[in-house]
Amino acid sequence: RALRPTDAVDVGAVGTVLSTTDGGRTWVKHSLSWNDLIHAIIKNTGPVMPNLNSVSFISKTEGWIAGEFGMILHSQDAGKTWTAQRSGSDFPQLAAIAFRSPQEGLAAGQQGGLLRTTDGGQHWTAVDIGTTHGLYAISLEGQRGIVGGNGVVFLSYDDGLTWKPMKSMPATVAISSIATLGDGAVAVGPAPTLLPIEFGKQ
Repeated sequence: RALRPTDAVDVGAVGTVLSTTDGGRTWVKHSLSWNDLIHAIIKNTGPVMPNLNSVSFISKTEGWIAGEFGMILHSQDAGKTWTAQRSGSDFPQLAAIAFRSPQEGLAAGQQGGLLRTTDGGQHWTAVDIGTTHGLYAISLEGQRGIVGGNGVVFLSYDDGLTWKPMKSMPATVAISSIATLGDGAVAVGPAPTLLPIEFGKQ
């Protein structure tokens, strides 16, 4: 979900965080204090501006960012300020994050990494879904969830506790985005990848 129809937050490379309150006509660039947010990493590696790969807002004020160093940031004021919930210099990069409620969310990334929270991100638990392929996309609807990545798509019917493979594709086909609607979903990647998905009965 977005903030309001006219509000949005966007993220990108080298620590970029942008926001708009007028439907995208103008954008404000935010400066985050990386020394405060990821102090231990900077202490070990030197100055760094981490790549930010995904942002998800569950309400007009509360949202999360996922990115490099397995980092997850949290905002409760529509993206004006952020606090770090998770990061580590040896953590795989996270490429996607999504929340189904203020408490329940998933984050996915390199090496088949899938993380799940049930307390708004205070704690994140690794979920083994049986792959080491990179995961780049998440979509949540009710108790159902879909994750996709390099040659794989997985489906969950129980709030992300367990997962089963749905599709097998060449590892060179990378699913980059998934959208759910009703009893189905569509996953997309590099042209001509367009993959319709049916949830089926459980």
